[in-house]
Amino acid sequence: MRKWTYLVAALLMGGVSTSLTSCIDNDEPAGITDLRGAKAELLRAKAQVELAEAEYRKAQIAIENAKAAYLDEKVKQEQFETAIKEAKSQKDIAYWQQEAQKSLEKFNAEMYALQQATAQAELEYQRAMAAIELALATVKDDVVANELYILLTQKVFNYSYTKYTYDPITGQLQNTAQDGKYITGGLNQLATEISNLNSEIAGLQRQKALLEFQYDPESLKLAVSNTVTTKKAEVTATEETLAELKLVAETPLEEFENKYKEIDQKLDKITAQKDELEIKKANDEEYQAAKLKEQEASAELNATGQFSFDIPTAIQNPFYEMVQKIISESVASNANANLAAINNAAVANTNNEHSYPNGFNLEITLQNQIYVLDALIKAMEGEYIGNNITKKALTAEELKEKEADLAAEKIIFEDLQTKRTAAEKTWSEALAKYEDLYNKGKYASTSLNARAQMIETYNKFTSDYNSAEPADQPGILDNFIKEYKAYVEARTLLDGLKLDASIDIIADKTKLSAWVNAYNNNQATVLGIDDIDNNLSRVTGGAAKAFYDAAVALGYETTRRTIISYEEWENANGNLNSIGIITTTSTLVNEAFTKEQAYTENALLVANVADWNKLDEALTALMEVKETSMTAINAKAAEAQRDMAKVNEKYQAETAKLQAQVQGLTDIKTAMENVIKRDPNLQTGQNGSYETAIQNIKNQIAYIEGGSVTISGSTVTYNKGSLAELKEELKLYEELLAAIEAGTFEEEETTTIKTVQASIDSKTSQRDALNVLFEVANKRKAQLLEALTGESSSTPETPEEGGEETPAE
Repeated sequence: MRKWTYLVAALLMGGVSTSLTSCIDNDEPAGITDLRGAKAELLRAKAQVELAEAEYRKAQIAIENAKAAYLDEKVKQEQFETAIKEAKSQKDIAYWQQEAQKSLEKFNAEMYALQQATAQAELEYQRAMAAIELALATVKDDVVANELYILLTQKVFNYSYTKYTYDPITGQLQNTAQDGKYITGGLNQLATEISNLNSEIAGLQRQKALLEFQYDPESLKLAVSNTVTTKKAEVTATEETLAELKLVAETPLEEFENKYKEIDQKLDKITAQKDELEIKKANDEEYQAAKLKEQEASAELNATGQFSFDIPTAIQNPFYEMVQKIISESVASNANANLAAINNAAVANTNNEHSYPNGFNLEITLQNQIYVLDALIKAMEGEYIGNNITKKALTAEELKEKEADLAAEKIIFEDLQTKRTAAEKTWSEALAKYEDLYNKGKYASTSLNARAQMIETYNKFTSDYNSAEPADQPGILDNFIKEYKAYVEARTLLDGLKLDASIDIIADKTKLSAWVNAYNNNQATVLGIDDIDNNLSRVTGGAAKAFYDAAVALGYETTRRTIISYEEWENANGNLNSIGIITTTSTLVNEAFTKEQAYTENALLVANVADWNKLDEALTALMEVKETSMTAINAKAAEAQRDMAKVNEKYQAETAKLQAQVQGLTDIKTAMENVIKRDPNLQTGQNGSYETAIQNIKNQIAYIEGGSVTISGSTVTYNKGSLAELKEELKLYEELLAAIEAGTFEEEETTTIKTVQASIDSKTSQRDALNVLFEVANKRKAQLLEALTGESSSTPETPEEGGEETPAE
């Protein structure tokens, strides 16, 4: 059985139950027995992983949003700067400077919170990965389990990214491709690297904001001084890591395991110190006070309270309609659920008019109360006019204009109603005449209609005519023409059937042969169109044409056979097709009803404007009360965040040093681990060899102090080591601190800000490159877990992978 990693051992010590000896001894193959015993553990681990991944991704998204948060803060600070410049007294200047400082401290605290959330999410993710490793420890000789273990702990990820640097001499941002980079330690280490980069990005955003937006020179001096102390600690930790790396690089194979144990013990000791520091910080009275303040603010924010207000009786139905419109137009989605709850308290009468006989009473949070009030006030005050929600609260001048508009609307409305009424009369008369002729011809029946009967008459005529003696044929033809004439006359009245002179046998029976040819080629030319009611657009005259024209003039579909009332139109809610109104073009009926609706609503609004203004004033006053309470809660939360950030700064340098030490020792341990903990059953190639470990150690040395190293047959050169870069950053901040103390620091501050931004861009590029690899590897991990926890343990097909992932040679 393979040895467990440090994290797995820690997980066991933390009290995670396992089933390492739960397999029953039977005749099953060993691999099947192992899988059966591990499956329950893997299923639990899989569920834990899914939860941890969700939080891990949330933390990543939050870091990605840090740039947007910085830009928002920049806009706020520019507004504060404008306000300070325009202030007319020292009191006003001091006020706006204080507001700017508060905003900056809030942003600073948010970036700290992001770093903490990232660290916590990464810790939970690693715990979940450890649970998988623990479950895999019971599985032997299984290809899928083997691949998953290697993916989590040993896989090497190669990548490239773009590094950005700022040249203060030229004032230009430079970029260089960073090729041949790689990460050992599998998906676990890859996730850790991404989290570390995310945390560093948030920290750099915080540094940049402190440099760029700090108005108070003393506060700026303190912030830069803290950074200098932190950078010094990081330099010291990096130098210690470098020294340790050089010792490991010279360690022979026979002493390698003892050296690994020594590194492991040092890592345990430093980790314990880091944990003790966190405990010390957590027990700090200032931190506890800030935490209590934050909890109080959170409790107040999440508390629910009763929410109701009176709606004047005269406007209860239009208020209901306004609320429904706000919901349907989705102009205030954060208020929709509670607006719906308000309207659920309404009662409809037989005319579908709504009222609130018992009012309404909601139990909702303060924020949700503000959302509802904000939506209602905006609707009443006309901020949603673009969404067809009419302004309700009017000033005296607006009311005067509305009354003038109403008088003009009345003229248009009445004119359209007159036209509509006349068009309806024409349509009704045309419909009656059409239906009378249509019904006389029995055209609703397929077999009994006049056209079908005429076809039978013609067929009989043809039979009789062709079988008759020549002397009898003229009489048979005359009888047919007589019946045909009656049919044509009826169809002329119905749909305007008119015979062409060349086939008019009624006028000239010698045209029979031409008529028969026309009949055989196109019956419509001699009998008229079939299925008239469904082809009214094709008719050329008669009652059918008159009805069709009347329907088009009014705006009705020809299938509509009753007058459309205003109520029916209104209830259709714009779904005009459903009630038989043409929608492909503007129509008289729709225009008339639209104007009627607007006129009716505006007339009602003018009549009830006093009630609307009363409601608007009441809700505005209520909003002010709610916003005052919310401002107090937010101020308490912001103050708590600022206080916690100050405590964090107090421990920042020591925390940074310990974190750098932990990271350095972890990197060393990871490079050595595959040699020490390699399972002989695993086919890891050269990735677990002593030579590879030493090569990886030398690469870390080259990365820190600069130089070249050969990886996979290629030479990678670090022109400037990370230690040198860190010392340059320290020097940059020391020079800035000296300049601040001297009182002239604009040039140094600009250089530092641009350097920090270049570092943000570099780490973002590196993070993005690693994220691509993470997504591919994470997908493979999910496939392997699915195979292990499903019905079959067969190896899933290896997917196409984005980015190069190969073991270091």
